[in-house]
Parts: sequence; C-alpha cells; structure tokens
Amino acid sequence: MKKLMVLMWLIAVSLSIPIYVYAATPAWINGISAQYPAKDYLIGVGVGDTLDNARSSARAEIAKVFKAKIVQSAQETKNEQTTQAGSSAKFSSRQDTALSTSVSTDELLQGVEIAETWQDRKKKNYYALAILNKRKSSQALMQQITDQEEIISAKRARAASAASTIEKLQALNGALEALQKKDELAARKQVLDPVAVSDIGAGSVRADIENQKAALISKIHFIVQTDDTPHLAASVSEKISSVGFATFPAPAEGKATGITEIMVYAKTAIELVERNNPQWIFYGWHATVSLTEGAMGGRVIATVVKDGQSSQMTANAAKTKAVADATRAAALVAEQEINTYIFGK
Repeated sequence: MKKLMVLMWLIAVSLSIPIYVYAATPAWINGISAQYPAKDYLIGVGVGDTLDNARSSARAEIAKVFKAKIVQSAQETKNEQTTQAGSSAKFSSRQDTALSTSVSTDELLQGVEIAETWQDRKKKNYYALAILNKRKSSQALMQQITDQEEIISAKRARAASAASTIEKLQALNGALEALQKKDELAARKQVLDPVAVSDIGAGSVRADIENQKAALISKIHFIVQTDDTPHLAASVSEKISSVGFATFPAPAEGKATGITEIMVYAKTAIELVERNNPQWIFYGWHATVSLTEGAMGGRVIATVVKDGQSSQMTANAAKTKAVADATRAAALVAEQEINTYIFGK
C-alpha cells in the first residue's frame, strides 16, 4: 500500500497535477477570535462568492454596528429637542435628524482592516475577517470631537460679532452642523467605549443655538412678488414658509428696527413646441426666480432659470400642465436658493 501511494505521488508530480490540502476552518468564522479579542477589537465576518465580496461584506458588518448606534443617537437627539420645545425653544429636528443619519460608509470604516481571509473550497465560498482596533479608533475619534468643539465655539463667536442677521444665521447654522457632527462622532466612540461619559451640556448648547436661530429667523421677511401666473405667488410663499420664514406681498411701510427684507420675484413663460407628433401637444416652459436684498434694485443674491417641456393630448391640457410644472419649479427654486443662501444647504 505504501509503495502504491508513493507511486501515485510521483505520477502526480510528474504530470503537474495539483494536490490540495484543505486548511482547517478558522475559529473566527463564528465571530470569535483569540487573536483579536472583543475587549480590544470590533470584528466583522463577511462571506461571498469572491474574495472582494467577502471583504466588502466583512467591512459592512462593522459599519452596521455604527449605523445602528448613530440612528439611536439621532432619535435621542430628536426626543430631547421635542421635550424642550415646550418652553421657549423651537427646534428644526427634522433637518437635524436627517443630517445625523447621513454619515457615509467610508467615514464609518475609517481604521478598519482586513486581518484574515479563508476559502472553503468545498462550498466555494470566501470568508474575510475585518477588525477595528478600539483603542486607536477611540483616540482618533476623540481628536475629531475636539476639532468639532473648536468649530462650534468659533461659529458661535462669529455669530455674536456678525453685523447682519443673515451672517449671524449662517454662522449659527454652521455651529449646528458641527454639533451634529460631534454627536455622530460621540455615538461612534460609544460603540468602542460604552462606559464613556456622555456630554451632559450638549443639550443646553443646542437649545441656546436654536433659540438664537429662531429669534433671527423671525427678523427676516420675504417679500414675494410674481407675474400674473395663477397660483404662482401662493406656491412660492408656501415653500418659503415651509423653511420657517414669514412672507409678505409687499414691503412694510414702516419697517420695524432690525427687520431684514429679501425680495423674491418669480415669473413663468410657456411656448408651443412643434414636435411633429400628431397625438401629443408639447409646450415648453421657463421659470425664473430672483432674490435680492431689500426692494427691487438691491444687491442680487441669486437669479435662477429652469426650463422644461410638458405634453398632453390636447392643447388646453398641455398648456395647463406646462403652467403647473413651471409654477412648481419656481417654488422649488425659491426654497432651494433660500436654503443655500441662508443655511448653506
């Protein structure tokens, strides 16, 4: 028997026939690793039909842990805001929560490494072990949290010294964004260090910024004027109001001290478009929105033109749809430009 085995080995070597030695299944496949213990590492095990897919899957397992904590943190922040809204504060929790849950996967996977891989040749699957050193990552996150705290302080100082209401609002919104980023970083750090003490004063800082922001918003009046397009003024005003600002059809005769007026002028135009289609009628439409400081003739903040085409089976229906589409586009442009100008969104 031994001679037969030796003979087969020699034949295999001479014919260059590969001989596989199946490695034992590594223990980390089940999510436990003696080399990377849970007290020191966050680990994720991925499986896939290719090695790249297994690596991506392993990284995704670690990202899931962080995402779950960030969503929880965002909900806690929203609840905190809602609780305090019963007093003098008014919070934009919808926008803040959306910001809290928009962390990219790349951010969550900073410091993640693929430590080991393994192939199950029988099942033709690949496995990968992703690891994250808790101590190193926690230290890196702590530095990032400190950086955001410095940004918050700088933005609040800028808001205090700014000359105009708009500049103050822009600075405060920057402070809120930095505060949200800080909350996200703290949530990630707590995954790595569950016993870390939370920032007890964060709620009062947020409330103070939001109170200042609400007071400033009340001092900005948008004067909405349009051409005679049906429902255009109402649509634009509704969108501006949804951002939190008051709208008026004309400038105030005796403007109160400290009030900033921004003029929003919107107009639409439609034209018949020949498309050589006997069954459909096409109308091209244009929506123009201009924002200026103060009354007409003030500094132009933005002028945006949107174009499109609308079609229906009859001329009247196509024309009606074109007017409605142009009106909707003008209202959306007004909202977007205000968000960009005042909130930096």
